[in-house]
Formats: sequence, structure tokens, C-alpha cells
Amino acid sequence: MKFNQLYSLVTLVGVAGFIIIVVYLQSTQIEYSPTHQLMSELTFGENGYILIWAFISFAMAVFSALMILSTFNADLIIKILMGLTSLSLAGAGIFTLENAEMIHIGFIGIAFIAMMLSLYFIPRLMLAFKTPMAIATCWGCGVGTVLFVGLGHDVLPFGTAQRLTAACIFLWLSWLSIINLKSKGK
Repeated sequence: MKFNQLYSLVTLVGVAGFIIIVVYLQSTQIEYSPTHQLMSELTFGENGYILIWAFISFAMAVFSALMILSTFNADLIIKILMGLTSLSLAGAGIFTLENAEMIHIGFIGIAFIAMMLSLYFIPRLMLAFKTPMAIATCWGCGVGTVLFVGLGHDVLPFGTAQRLTAACIFLWLSWLSIINLKSKGK
């Protein structure tokens, strides 16, 4: 297996890991409401301590995506932003709502902003991503993410909005993995 294939596999496994852990915790915490509560609140319930592994999985997926982008000659600003996103997600797993609420929220905010800037800059600064499909995917997922964050304050229940936000990022990470496998497999 080549490194570029490994990066795609790790990205997809990281996304799946986050989803599996969150779904598991939601299913074991009867009093938890996925519609109205944040995923980070799963730390308060039964087996909540394993939520760290969801964040580590997410951080691993983003770091592997950074490695994929590096094989396409990513600009330094993209590497810094994606690295910051990955480190912030790992930090959000270590510093939970239960043990360091403001630090956790800060790390989530940093990860969100850095990821959105990455999605903006990737098609602007990377030749391989200047295609209409790549632009639509990067910016579409970025706009969807920002839109769902905004709708989560007044229009949608916050838990639903947060999950839709994560889905946009997971969609982009999965797309990047597939594009990497297709382009490097030729």
C-alpha cells in the first residue's frame, strides 16, 4: 500500500471512528437528546470518557487530509490551517466540557475557523483543486458548515445543526480521500 492510499484510508477510518463513537454514546445515554444537545455533552453521561477517542479520530482524519493535500503540493497557509484544525480537535478531546469547559469551546472554535479558512483557500491556492468540481465541493461544504452553525442558534435545534455541520466536514474529508485514491491510482 502506498502512503497516499494509507492517508485516504486513515482519513476515512477517522471519520467513521468519530461517527461510531458518537452513535454508540448516544445509544447508551437514554436521557441524552441528539436533537437538542451538543455532541460534546456526551462526556457527562455513561461511558462519556471515551468521547476523547471520537475527537482523536476526527483529529487523525484531518491530519491525514493534510498529508493528502501535501501530496498535491499544498501551500504553507493550508498546511498551517489544517494542522491547527487537527491539533485543536485533539485538544477538544483532551479538554472536555466536564474538565475544562472554556478551553474545550475555544479549541472547537479554533478548529471550525481554521477548517473553514482551509476550505476557502484550497481551491484558491492549489492548482489541482481549481476545477469546477473541486471548487464546488470545497466551497459548498464550507458554506454548508457555516450555514448550519448559523441556523443552529435560532432555526434548527442546536444538536441537529451541529450534526449537519459535522456532516459537511465529513463529506469533504471523504471526498478528498476518494479524489486522492482516484488521482494517485492512475
